Amino acid sequence: MASVGPRPEIALQLALPVWDAMAESLPAELQLTGSLIETICQSIAISIGEAAIGCGEADAAIRIADLVKGRFENGAPSIEENAIRGLIQKLRLAEARERYARIPSSPDLDRLLRDWRPVTRPDDILRPMPIDTRSHRERLDTAAREAAKAWIPDQRRLQRAQDTFRSELRSASDIAEFDAARAEMDAVLDLVEVQVANEVADNASEIFHQQIFRYQVAARRVERLVPTEVGNHQQARHAVNFAASVLSNTARTEEMLRAALSDLQSALAWFVLKANISGTAEANWALGLVHEELNEGPEALACYQTVLDILISAAHDLHDPAARAATMRSFPNVYPKIVRLGLRYGKVGIAFNASEVLRGTAYLRSAGPAFRAEDTPIVGWHYLSTFVDDEGCVVFLRLGDGTLYAHRPQIGREELDALTSRVPPADWHRSRLRDAGSPRGPLSSLLLPLRHAFSDGRMQSGDHLAVALDYPLNLVPLHYLDVLNRPIVHDLSFSRVASLGDAIDIDRAIVGGPVASACLVVIPAADNADRELHMQSAEEAIDPIREMVTLRRIKEDDTDKSSVQYALRNAQLVHIQAHGFFPLASPAETVDPLLQAGLLVSSNGEWPDRSRPELYLMSAREIIDGGPSGAMHVSLAACVSGLGRPGSAGDMLGTEFALRSLGVASVTASHWHVDLETASSFHAAFYRSWIVEGKSRAAAWRSAVLSLMAAYGANERDWARACAFSLYGSWR
Repeated sequence: MASVGPRPEIALQLALPVWDAMAESLPAELQLTGSLIETICQSIAISIGEAAIGCGEADAAIRIADLVKGRFENGAPSIEENAIRGLIQKLRLAEARERYARIPSSPDLDRLLRDWRPVTRPDDILRPMPIDTRSHRERLDTAAREAAKAWIPDQRRLQRAQDTFRSELRSASDIAEFDAARAEMDAVLDLVEVQVANEVADNASEIFHQQIFRYQVAARRVERLVPTEVGNHQQARHAVNFAASVLSNTARTEEMLRAALSDLQSALAWFVLKANISGTAEANWALGLVHEELNEGPEALACYQTVLDILISAAHDLHDPAARAATMRSFPNVYPKIVRLGLRYGKVGIAFNASEVLRGTAYLRSAGPAFRAEDTPIVGWHYLSTFVDDEGCVVFLRLGDGTLYAHRPQIGREELDALTSRVPPADWHRSRLRDAGSPRGPLSSLLLPLRHAFSDGRMQSGDHLAVALDYPLNLVPLHYLDVLNRPIVHDLSFSRVASLGDAIDIDRAIVGGPVASACLVVIPAADNADRELHMQSAEEAIDPIREMVTLRRIKEDDTDKSSVQYALRNAQLVHIQAHGFFPLASPAETVDPLLQAGLLVSSNGEWPDRSRPELYLMSAREIIDGGPSGAMHVSLAACVSGLGRPGSAGDMLGTEFALRSLGVASVTASHWHVDLETASSFHAAFYRSWIVEGKSRAAAWRSAVLSLMAAYGANERDWARACAFSLYGSWR
């Protein structure tokens, strides 16, 4: 009983009678002492619990743990672990946490919580998300080789368990069929073992899937000979594996798909009956894929929606952000499936909700894992988001009155990458881009829903639009794109948010009083030719509010990390004039935006050297590690401080994200390199409108942008100065 083995349902059947005997008369007959009885019973109880969990009998694990607890003084933590795992399997997460809190020597609850999930949780919810196809392919092949190594011994163990089936067969034809299938299975395992030993490099994932399909076909022939119905845990799991093998087979036929569909439906019924949540999710996912292959779109969409509902329900009760993020990422491909199928069949709300779940703040918030369009109240602002995958882009526009638009522009992922690589207007005149022309035309096509909303009378000039853009569109400042035959900033104010849920939180937040304290941080680089000009431009930026706030200046050689942290925690408004740093790399995923991007600060009394940024970098991670900030607003008069890369939990990671995660209500930052005059003029106009004249942040931002457009001219190349800064966070 020390090891449950590959057949947990058999182990459970064997263990329960032993438990009953131990609990009744066996101890007296064997003259066992109390401590020995307790040791033996606890050992049996642990095995029973493991077997019960293994075959989806969560209630049995809970019942055994309760019996042990009631019968003996001390219960082994492993027994309670099984009870907690059983509660998690039934998604009774609140009870699981309560029970966990009562264990004297607590096990790793996070490990228990992720036991049922198909994938392990990420080491860090702020890890950059893969966005490079080539290296993603390499990772798939590496993962396939590792999975094959583990798969081989697992199948060898299962084969040994199947040997007991052969003795139950009566007809010679069945025995011959069994032996032939087993020979085929052995041949596959031998071949995969050789391939793994030779480290198959290219297309390893595809190669191994082809062999696994051969194996599953043979295994299915064996299972058909076993005198049990699809309904036990092993065969239900096998149905899911077989469906995966069919789908990975390039020579699949409709007959094969129908057979997989039938098996999956039986398996799903068993998983639902046993309240096996992970099995229910996996079976629905496989069913959706098969339905989609059979061109049964509505049925596929229903299956995918069930998977998403399970993930949301499971994540809702988790308080640890990493556990919640991992739960929502368990089926990463379910979101594009729902988005595409939802739009195809006119379910715009379902498609929009699926796209929102991927946005980190939406499901990392304590209020819940997702904010659905149908739950959003009538508001005085509008919300635009994009969903980008390998098939291209989808644009969603949710108006303040609840109207929902969806638009699929004819722009593929490669074209998006090419367009966003030349976003700064100052680049448009360069020889290598001159023939390509301005990207404003193609990118403006993304905003077609805004044009419809204006023509329908549902949007008015002067309205506010909160935007949440997927990579690489998060690099684009939308305000210089055309909607009504002129840059849209003439008609709307913009702010960037993490998600619809984030925008709702901002709208509901209590607006603080007037800004009473400010801190000016000035950090020129060592190679700045005129440091006095650098200081002067920073002073000019805050000139409009000089008489209205208590102002502290940090602009000497001690402008190091501790000084910046001090400013962020002791002033309501922080204006940082420094050099920002965001590394360029190919593939882009090799950039960790929290560790490698940030601000250049002084060190050991020396101004930062831009040629050696690693020695002077105050990273976004270090900003976060400094703890909560009480600042109402932080202005980053620093180049490229508005750039970001997607994180594994869905947020756009960078310096802005670091500040917002500390509690800073709003941030202004630049998308590209800006000169001192531009940064000074923008922020002076912004402060004058917001703090002096009492306008909202959004109105002040728009006023500042328009004033720069008027000052620098209508030439597109000059908009590199006027449109560099965006407002992130609160627009109120």
